[in-house]
Amino acid sequence: MTTPPTYRSLLAVPASSMRFMEKAAQGPADAIFLDLEDAVIPTLKPKARQDAIAAINGLDWGRRGVAVRVNGFGTAWGCRDIIEVVEACPRLDYILLPKCESAADVHAVQVMIDSAEAAAPREQQVGIMGLV
Repeated sequence: MTTPPTYRSLLAVPASSMRFMEKAAQGPADAIFLDLEDAVIPTLKPKARQDAIAAINGLDWGRRGVAVRVNGFGTAWGCRDIIEVVEACPRLDYILLPKCESAADVHAVQVMIDSAEAAAPREQQVGIMGLV
């Protein structure tokens, strides 16, 4: 297992705004996370997920780390966020897990990531950043 990079700056960007994601891809931050959780109102969450997938796959992120903050497990969107984004985005570096309360939460996300990676193999595994 390789040592994860150290990021000096991590920019949060709402996944509901393609304009903001485009601007972030060209900015100076070391890493970006596209936010599907708090920055997106419930009625826009499915569209924001598709927009995040399009942005990750379509924009030039350079050497920046790219993460997606997914919705929590207790929501209608959390598991779909993980599986759909990991399957569709070979450029994705991390899943940012909000409200991470136990090792079991991390394990559950790892199982979903492993399943999505088996369905759509990639060169580099997706990591997990847990927000405690």
